[in-house]
Amino acid sequence: MSLRKANETDEDFLLEIRNQNRQFFFNNNLITKQEHHDWFTKEIMKSDVYTFVFETPKIGRVGTITLLEVNENQGELGRFMVFEKYRGRGFSKLIFNAFTVFCKKMGLPKLILYVINSNSRAIVFYLKRGFKIIDCEKDKIKMEYLL
Repeated sequence: MSLRKANETDEDFLLEIRNQNRQFFFNNNLITKQEHHDWFTKEIMKSDVYTFVFETPKIGRVGTITLLEVNENQGELGRFMVFEKYRGRGFSKLIFNAFTVFCKKMGLPKLILYVINSNSRAIVFYLKRGFKIIDCEKDKIKMEYLL
């Protein structure tokens, strides 16, 4: 099992998983192939964004997680998704653990994230991992995790 930086071969995988998980996004409209291609081309080139793919030798690609807005004070966990058919099998924990190892190696002191307030499964997951709720707005919750 490995968490690796996304590359050009992951473009279709990321489109599929992003559209499969749209109900958990603040903008839940499906993404067209062209919109995704434009986003992917820009995203892959950013120096302060790290999009990772988690894969296993037997299954292949299982999920993705992204580190956004990196600075000396924090990074933002974004776009953490596991294919629906692999949920409930412990992959989220494995992805999150590998991701935090990477963040610690970068020297980040903390992570923040924003989660849609109706995504109770994600909120419980993050609270179990040690995230604290630091702000609540109308449609989203801001959480923080000290590394």
